[in-house]
Amino acid sequence: MISFYIKGGEMEAFKFLNHLQLIKLAVSLESTESLVQYPTSITHSGICPKLKKKIGIEANLIRLSIGIENYNDLIWDINQALNSLEVKIQSKKDNNHFEKRNSAAIH
Repeated sequence: MISFYIKGGEMEAFKFLNHLQLIKLAVSLESTESLVQYPTSITHSGICPKLKKKIGIEANLIRLSIGIENYNDLIWDINQALNSLEVKIQSKKDNNHFEKRNSAAIH
């Protein structure tokens, strides 16, 4: 499970989510496939805004559950969705971690 905040707000979060092609938006993250969730309106929709903010559930929070797909395919999908926000990440050849190329969209 990976959680991260897209710089901006709800509009930027949905732009990222809408550009994912391989990773699917889901209510539950229980699967062998990679899934993404928008907690503000899915899992924490019934919580008051003040409590959401206190526990870190903000309009730009994304939760990603990594599945068994090929890591290169997942990196491609995340990268092309982030490119819609003008951010690029790539796999490091040595250890397959993400490398932020531009911090304009993720914090």
